Amino acid sequence: MLPMLVGDVAGGSIVKGDGFAIPFRTTQAFQRKAQARGARFLEGAAVQDIRRVDGVWCLFAGDARIKAPMVINCAGAWAAPIAHMLGDVLPIEAKGSMQIVTGRTPPCLPCVVGLSGAPLAMKQFDNGTLVIGGGQRAPVDVTRRTSSLVPKGLGIAASVATRFFPGLKTASVVRCWSGIEGFSPDGLPMIGFGRDRSVIHAAGFSAHGFQLGPAVGQALADLVVDGKTALPIAHLGPARFSP
Repeated sequence: MLPMLVGDVAGGSIVKGDGFAIPFRTTQAFQRKAQARGARFLEGAAVQDIRRVDGVWCLFAGDARIKAPMVINCAGAWAAPIAHMLGDVLPIEAKGSMQIVTGRTPPCLPCVVGLSGAPLAMKQFDNGTLVIGGGQRAPVDVTRRTSSLVPKGLGIAASVATRFFPGLKTASVVRCWSGIEGFSPDGLPMIGFGRDRSVIHAAGFSAHGFQLGPAVGQALADLVVDGKTALPIAHLGPARFSP
């Protein structure tokens, strides 16, 4: 399956149904569908405060004041301060995840490739470009909402990629980017009720949020409507970090 792969690889596994999608297009599609079903989006307005008013939650975001009987905290790297407003503590650390995007190369990766013994995750798009990551983190500024690039970390990712796929040594680097993500202490997300049953948290996905999104959305819908879910999230409750 991977004729370009060389090196001391002891073994591997293949997930036949695995794949990947472009987050920007996918999340836009989810937004359009949600809006068609009646959901309202308020963009460009950060939540400054959340209070209990007459038995319901009142969120102050920009010039808007939103009332709701339940609140779901899905604020990613900013979930900790939102949780604090809701009376909970989430030990989430913001980190930057870096990626390398190459120029167009001949088809060489029919699937997403990840190594367990070396820092490498790689995939190829239909146009031939490769996206290479390796778990190398970059500093972030959550207040200014900016992340940085660390050339040394990018170099490590490129070095590992060309070690196992030497055919990529001639590939050109078109751009590199870094995004801000929320990480939990154990690398697993925090999904479940807060101290108040009218609060639900879903954060700390530690670089796996996009792929888990649809299943997590179903779990959150279940918790809101039924107060429980059949999906196995019992061990992911935020209370596991409570003192």
